[in-house]
Amino acid sequence: MANRVRQMIREELGENCFCILVDEAQDESKREQIAIISQFVKNDGIIIERFFEIKSVSDTTSSNLKNEICDILVCHDLRVKKIRGQGYDGASNMRGTWNGLQALFFKECPYAYYIHCFAHRLQLKLVSAAKDVICIWKFFSHLDNIVNIIISSPKCINVLQTAQRRELENMLASGERQFGSGINQIVTYFVKLFKKDLKTSRRLSDLSPPQKSLLQKFREDGWEEFLNAVKTFCLRNDVDIPNLNSFYKIGRPREEVMLEHHYHFNVFNEAIDFQLMELNTRFNELSVELLSLTVALDPRNSFESFNGDDICKLAEKFYPCDFSHQELHSLRFELKHYEYDVIRDPRFQVSSLSELCKLLVASRRSENYIVLTKLIRLVLTLPVSTATTEQAFSAMKHVKTTIRNRMEDKFLVDYMTLYIEREFVEKIDLDSIIDEFYAVKARQVQLQ
Repeated sequence: MANRVRQMIREELGENCFCILVDEAQDESKREQIAIISQFVKNDGIIIERFFEIKSVSDTTSSNLKNEICDILVCHDLRVKKIRGQGYDGASNMRGTWNGLQALFFKECPYAYYIHCFAHRLQLKLVSAAKDVICIWKFFSHLDNIVNIIISSPKCINVLQTAQRRELENMLASGERQFGSGINQIVTYFVKLFKKDLKTSRRLSDLSPPQKSLLQKFREDGWEEFLNAVKTFCLRNDVDIPNLNSFYKIGRPREEVMLEHHYHFNVFNEAIDFQLMELNTRFNELSVELLSLTVALDPRNSFESFNGDDICKLAEKFYPCDFSHQELHSLRFELKHYEYDVIRDPRFQVSSLSELCKLLVASRRSENYIVLTKLIRLVLTLPVSTATTEQAFSAMKHVKTTIRNRMEDKFLVDYMTLYIEREFVEKIDLDSIIDEFYAVKARQVQLQ
């Protein structure tokens, strides 16, 4: 059945160009697994991502990963020359300029452009800023202290819960809170409240005045500095903190002005400068120019970013092997007609390039803009995120559990193929699978 599903995916992809999304993770048995996802545009103009395979690898060097991925592509009768995009995380073996996985594929196919996963890049730059900008590092260090103190002390949690219970009783009695099933529970409130994440600073504001007063009783040396950091950090980030005055002591107006200037100009500017520097290091000039030119195809805001010269430059510079000289010449005439025909048509006022491509195919306008539609398809293969690989790893945790951690790789990938691509499974005729199974058994008997 898994082989049948893979065959259906391969037929859906056809001869279209595609993008590969790859990520690494450990399974329940501590084996290093790489998930491989393909992204492509179907014939009806819909962009889609399909699960290809999960492969166990003991060697995660870039050269070995490339060999493993190429073997999988060969098994599916796919050529590296058809790759038009690569999406990985920010690990050095993936994004290395000279010997990284993306560089090895780029040498073999100069149009397999690598885009660092947006989610990974955002996470990495935020972590770097939090560590290397001193004032931000101090704030989160204090935040860790208060979280550790609260959640590690049953006495603290019990006293805070008691205060919350009294507060809820008063609010229910006065009509400020509504009665209802499960809406006023407090059993695990504080464990969730002080969970270690970026929302902790917001969750601190959920404390009622009596609970804030109790927190002041718990504090020791250094807490005053933390509370001031909470105040300034939350105010600068537009966090609504009602009754915050009961949480800390307000300083003199002159001191508040100095703090506001410090956090608004010094901290904010330093953090932004550092994040821009991080982004520049994670985007090479080629990727920046490629993404900048693709903006010219964006249909948002009534095609506000449309630029015919940039679109032609995009096709000529980044996809020269996909367009002949005659097609590039035709593209300029198509764009002139496209500007008066499609851009001014209210039906094509959509919010994404994928919706536009789908509409062009559905309305048969793609027949009038063959070259442009082809270019849009190529642009849509560029990766934005490796979220689908993360979803594959989530599925792996459901399939290969603690009590099934001896599952071998072949059975794992077959099981996951059926689990993830369920829409294909529903289309399979089970009788044909049974007949095929009997045919295999019959051939085995003949060979014996």
